[in-house]
Amino acid sequence: MRYPGIVLLLVGLVLLLGCCGGDLGRSHPAPSDFEMEISLPATPAKEQGKWPAGWIYATLGMVESDRLAVGDSLRLSASYLVRMRCEELLEKNLAEGGRNIKAHDFAATPFHCLDLLEKNGTLVHATFRPHLYTSWAACRSALNAKSLRSNEARMRNFMDTVFSFVPNAVALYGAVYSPHDLMRSVLRENSYEGFRTALLRWDADARPDSLLPEALQERYKVIAPDSACSLMLSTLRAGHSLVWMGDTIGDDFSTARRTAVAHGPKKAAGASRPSLPRPLPVSQMQALHIVGTARPKALSRAICTDGSSLFFVAQLPHKDATGQAVRFYLSENYVRNHTAAIYRLSPRFW
Repeated sequence: MRYPGIVLLLVGLVLLLGCCGGDLGRSHPAPSDFEMEISLPATPAKEQGKWPAGWIYATLGMVESDRLAVGDSLRLSASYLVRMRCEELLEKNLAEGGRNIKAHDFAATPFHCLDLLEKNGTLVHATFRPHLYTSWAACRSALNAKSLRSNEARMRNFMDTVFSFVPNAVALYGAVYSPHDLMRSVLRENSYEGFRTALLRWDADARPDSLLPEALQERYKVIAPDSACSLMLSTLRAGHSLVWMGDTIGDDFSTARRTAVAHGPKKAAGASRPSLPRPLPVSQMQALHIVGTARPKALSRAICTDGSSLFFVAQLPHKDATGQAVRFYLSENYVRNHTAAIYRLSPRFW
């Protein structure tokens, strides 16, 4: 062989491209770069569509996983709670004299999803899964029209058109349940608990130093961001999934690459210290259903630029081209820097 050096160089380049997924500059690992460590059972993913309802889908995923842990395979209807949230906004709209519904009004927390369940009951996915042919933006625009705001009956008809009619009962396992009967069979009162950090803020219109209404503050236990990882790990090792809610704004969170890694706080021009994540309103946060942990494969550790050896695995409310649930990976350092709240089944119900 006349040019062994060139051949070796080409082989090395091919191996490097294979390890980096063909992107020499990427700083985010890909899903194929991981080996699962903890993998909890989860129900098949539902499609969220064009609605800012991740907090609903993540919470229902957690409840369904907890039911799987006791041998109850049940898929709950997220579309039903999306409709109930819209009706809740309509009632508030009418009570306040027909004010416009704002884009961020739909956003809420997993606690609010649990409240919707207790107030309205639940339906199974098979009995209420209308095709949401419209988006939240289009729905909000229609609900803000004067012809609807001035007439509650027209509003209800519009909701039936968008979401389909709500059944009064569900036939399941040879028995007939009302929505509230079904809810009481799967959800015990005050069975879920929440933990929050200083990053959680309630309203986009509130002052920067405003966190949560007093009624909500009482439902949370306050934790330091550094303890978020240990809390999540202990929950997953006990066999229970959870909901992580946090800041997903910025380049560190990559939906396209399905990963979130912490590149560290950035230093502002002229500042002596780097800027830390600031409190954000709920409408600018993401809720994810965490179902396990994973570790980078040996050849992939070089591209895990934040130094994390552990990643938390979320199941997203979307399916890939093969029909499988999309998985998302958050590094432990990202969790430390960006966690706003964590929700889980209380240990007294484990």
